Amino acid sequence: MNYIIKILVIFIVSISFLFGFNLKDGFELALKNDMEFETNRNNLKTIKLDQEIAESLLNSSIDFSATVEANKLTQDDLSFGSEPLSKTDEYKVELNKPLFDGFESKFEQKLQEERFKSAVYYLKQSKDNVALNYITAYVNTLREKDLLNLSKENLEITKKILNKVQKKVESGYGTKLEFEEARSNFAESKVNLNIQKINLKESIENLKLYVQTEFDTSELEKP
Repeated sequence: MNYIIKILVIFIVSISFLFGFNLKDGFELALKNDMEFETNRNNLKTIKLDQEIAESLLNSSIDFSATVEANKLTQDDLSFGSEPLSKTDEYKVELNKPLFDGFESKFEQKLQEERFKSAVYYLKQSKDNVALNYITAYVNTLREKDLLNLSKENLEITKKILNKVQKKVESGYGTKLEFEEARSNFAESKVNLNIQKINLKESIENLKLYVQTEFDTSELEKP
């Protein structure tokens, strides 16, 4: 009894890790798991920071500093003639204006602007590549699944035909050639079904490369 319960628990846990996703949600997973896209996105953030620093070279800045000092008497100092609590406040504001640097700041600003444009392009390119490859894998999985269902239906049809032809032959109304043809079609249908099972398995593994998770093909939504 305990063994059966353990088997049921393992089965339920394994099923809980299977889920479906639509085309959009799966694409978000594919982007998250793509190293090239993540690298380009982080590179864009770094260049954006460099661009902001370059732009600040041409702007004035204000520095503010403050000093606060306070002295408090201890219990031993609480005697006649002791000085009261003292406090000192100092504030300083400075306006810094950039000096002429031979247009180097403008060149640096232009350089970072072009780097930023290039980073945006490569980020978009990597995103488009993920989209193309992921959508192709998603559609192929749906297609191979439909083809597998057709192969199963075709196998059932050829099996029924074979049974009918066999009964005809046994009753003396069918020919040997007709029977051999029906048997050949049935055998071919079985081979096609096995091949289609392999094709579907390969398409699932290919799609898993992008989403990096187990999923149930019955939950996939057709776009």
